[in-house]
Amino acid sequence: LAPVVFPSWKHDVILTPILDILSEIRGAKTKAQKSMKHPVSTLKISSPEPLNALLDMYPEILEDLTRAGSIAAITLDPSASGTELAVEVVLSEPT
Repeated sequence: LAPVVFPSWKHDVILTPILDILSEIRGAKTKAQKSMKHPVSTLKISSPEPLNALLDMYPEILEDLTRAGSIAAITLDPSASGTELAVEVVLSEPT
């Protein structure tokens, strides 16, 4: 993939929340005593409108997040979006 270049004002709007999401994923894996490579079956993101708009404009962000977190499915919940970012991580069950 080609690198995505964001206007400088969008860095705080998108990079900080994406880092927070990755932190939540890592925390869920650590809490469950799983490897960082352990797959996530579902990641549900409820986020403020500016982040929702940017995720719609730049689908590459979700693709990178999917690869970085070993995520099978990401669900964006715009109906629950308020002013706070909320993340729900569901780890895959062992096969």
